[in-house]
Amino acid sequence: KIPSKLCFLFIVKRGIIARDDLSHALYIIPVDDFQKKYPKIKQYEDVVCHGTEFPMAEEKQLKPNFLFHRIWIDGICKIHFEMVSGETFSIVSPSEISANVTEILSRSKDRVGCEFSAVVLTRCTGGKDQLFEDNIRIRIESEGKSFHFMLPIAYYEASISPWLYNSHAVTAMPDEDREVLRSCHVSILKNIANPISLCDHLYQHKIFDIGDLEEVQNITRKRDQNAFVLRTIQTRGNILDLVIEIMRGQRENQEAAAILQRKRH
Repeated sequence: KIPSKLCFLFIVKRGIIARDDLSHALYIIPVDDFQKKYPKIKQYEDVVCHGTEFPMAEEKQLKPNFLFHRIWIDGICKIHFEMVSGETFSIVSPSEISANVTEILSRSKDRVGCEFSAVVLTRCTGGKDQLFEDNIRIRIESEGKSFHFMLPIAYYEASISPWLYNSHAVTAMPDEDREVLRSCHVSILKNIANPISLCDHLYQHKIFDIGDLEEVQNITRKRDQNAFVLRTIQTRGNILDLVIEIMRGQRENQEAAAILQRKRH
């Protein structure tokens, strides 16, 4: 029998833009491995997920909120997520996840992986241009012991793209930016490795709509998908800065972002 392990437990709130579901990742890391593994998690969440640590409180406790909690994990660990109110939020990912201490330990020793985590996605159904709040109740059960935490969430979706709040962004794409796209058209066609991901992000920013997503997904060849993206972004205003910024944050599209940056300078 594998002995129980003292583990760090913490929540990372991942980045959201206009239309995203709220995403939080619950990490469980053995205390013995924390100093070695936490920098990798921090880098992954910062760069890939645009995430940051987020406090949660022990339910029915008056103690201050903490970013990191310590709990003993023994045998099977069951994690339950549920909304406290549920009037304007719902959980759209699995509400219960199980793991044993062996899995948690093996993920901690994995040189490539990024530790054991359970992701909870919540969706707001309250509407636009209003602020909505609720709490996620997190219950962790392990060998007869139960730990309860509360995670506050809030959501606000504007009717128009936050990017378009910039007065210059509603203007047409400048001729010099169109020329940049034309001058490196062939290189960009080859180097946007994940056009679907780029389109998803533009959808979150309300630059693309659902029709754009459906059209690009129905195109079978990646080169033709890239051609669609390059053609369409030129009709959506002064957004080349945004497109470059999105691709810089996507490892598979960073080469395309670098090409555009070099052409602009």
